[in-house]
Amino acid sequence: MKKTNFEKSALLELFRLCQNHENPQKANTLLSHIPLLFSTRNRAYCQSLFLGILRNKTLLESALTPFIKNNTSYYLRTTLLAALFESLDGHFKKNPQIVHFYINLAKPIFSAKEVQFLNAVLRKSVEHLEALLGDEQLPLSTRYSHPDFLIQRWQTAFGETATRALLEWNNTTPTIFLRQRANSFDFKGISSLQKTQWPNFYSWTRGETEGTWQEVIEAIDKGEVYAQDPSTRIPIELLKPQPGDRVLDLCAAPGGKSLQILDRRPDHLVCVDRERRLAPLNENLKGAATVIAADITSEGFLERLAPHTFNKVLLDAPCSNTGVIQRRPDVRWRLTPRDFETLPALQLKLLQVAAQCVEPCGDLVYSTCSLDSDENVGVINTFLAQNHAFSCLETRLSFPWIQAHDGAAAFLLRRG
Repeated sequence: MKKTNFEKSALLELFRLCQNHENPQKANTLLSHIPLLFSTRNRAYCQSLFLGILRNKTLLESALTPFIKNNTSYYLRTTLLAALFESLDGHFKKNPQIVHFYINLAKPIFSAKEVQFLNAVLRKSVEHLEALLGDEQLPLSTRYSHPDFLIQRWQTAFGETATRALLEWNNTTPTIFLRQRANSFDFKGISSLQKTQWPNFYSWTRGETEGTWQEVIEAIDKGEVYAQDPSTRIPIELLKPQPGDRVLDLCAAPGGKSLQILDRRPDHLVCVDRERRLAPLNENLKGAATVIAADITSEGFLERLAPHTFNKVLLDAPCSNTGVIQRRPDVRWRLTPRDFETLPALQLKLLQVAAQCVEPCGDLVYSTCSLDSDENVGVINTFLAQNHAFSCLETRLSFPWIQAHDGAAAFLLRRG
């Protein structure tokens, strides 16, 4: 591995990302602030290190802890974690090269004494990391770097085999999917795109040059494709928006599902979300839909919608995001057991409001990107018990280890 300036810049940026993530901030928010002057290659390398450390945090720290003290420099610790992740990511096949690479990378940044310390600890911790993974008794929470309470919750819901499959899925690098928007788009013009089993969805494979991703960016800017996981199609397939429909999209930001609705040509689309979430929504919609800034649980919200009537309503509710941990590894560290008590109550409240927006004989789709039954079937069962005018016509569930894309749940409800 040859040392280059871009890797040094990425390491320095990694210090900032990891330190700020202690706040905590969402990983995607931090990554959006990577300097724009970074090349595509530099940004990708920095992002890979940051997300790799997040995905394997407990395992990497377990390998490192026996050889460092609590007062070890934060920057030394981050450098060691990055090196350990690269060793893990390379299946330990290039350990000597990785150690040599990071020692050379550290020399312009740290003192001679710190570099000597880094060298000694890195060699020992890499060996210890490999030994840990060879221990069949290693707890799942360490091997896969997930909180115990989440693992136990999944074991109860899905069983041991499925839980292991989910944990393994969560720790792999996610595929980048693109959804075709324009009929004129020619995916064959971009060699790094491949068709998938899901209509209009393509997967992107990193090429040898930055040019392949630049071609994708240009297609996105032209509105020909949109970066989006295939799981997002599920609630839209249930809603079936079409010409003549008047559609309400609640909790609409950042607008990926709103774009899918627009691409099916309804007569009218109204999108609602809180003020602080509207910037990406407006950027994606570009004036093609009516956007309302509102908290839908606030007093007076229904009166604001009074001029509009809707025969189809989508509520993509805030949730635990347990179906997208592969794509958003920080979720596992932000969730607490209490979230699974408070979220269903909020989701039910939102669903009650959404139900009041649906015309008689109209359709309401409730969706989440959660795998948790309390947030999905539990919310729907409670809602139906309290709202006899509605019936559930169809349920769609997606499990990452089965469908090979993000997890999701969607329910088609019809008002009588």
